Amino acid sequence: MVSGREPGKQARSYVTDMEGGPLTPVTPEGVQGIPTEDGKEVVVRQGETVTFYPLAGGPPRSVKTRIPDLTLPMGNQTGRYIIGAEKSEVPLKLYRYDTVTGERKPWKELVPADRAGVFNTTVFDITPDARWYAYSYVRDLSDLYLVEGLH
Repeated sequence: MVSGREPGKQARSYVTDMEGGPLTPVTPEGVQGIPTEDGKEVVVRQGETVTFYPLAGGPPRSVKTRIPDLTLPMGNQTGRYIIGAEKSEVPLKLYRYDTVTGERKPWKELVPADRAGVFNTTVFDITPDARWYAYSYVRDLSDLYLVEGLH
């Protein structure tokens, strides 16, 4: 699966074979998605609707979801579940969302061992199997000096 655009048209997702065969459109113009874990569909989230486009052809299926706008990992997430944070906070509370039912379950809290001066942990990434993750944080430290006896 690849995303691209033909001259004069909007970007979309296509399917092709490993030998470089012809590109077959999977999504409508202006819609790009990511493949599901099983490689059979392309999933697209637009607002409160998640649409699955079958790579083998046929009509798409859409489901309404109650997933809020999220801070998402840097890499793409595929399939039925999405891991993300609802708001920027320390610790960064990540939840696992079911894109079909909208069910939310706590996943992890990202916070460094020393929280002094940490005020932002929104940059993170997760491996596709959700076994490993990495994150960065912003820390602002300062020193305060007391000077006595100056006139």
